Amino acid sequence: NSNRKVKSMAKKDQNSVSVTMREKKRTSGAVQYVELDESGDPIPNPTAGKFGGIYVRKTLFGNEPIPNEITVSASW
Repeated sequence: NSNRKVKSMAKKDQNSVSVTMREKKRTSGAVQYVELDESGDPIPNPTAGKFGGIYVRKTLFGNEPIPNEITVSASW
């Protein structure tokens, strides 16, 4: 059920949060990543996580291989 409540792998430290995300699909110019829950499984409902899904431009990785998993952080 995509509407189930899930606990994100988010780690909160004062005014920042970091999550692990896994590649979902690639487009011609970007890679879509989805947030993982605390078990390491993709969160099926993007509104249930901290970030949901994000697109990262392939140019960010330059000549490096595109990673299957990334860590995304936000600070405030």
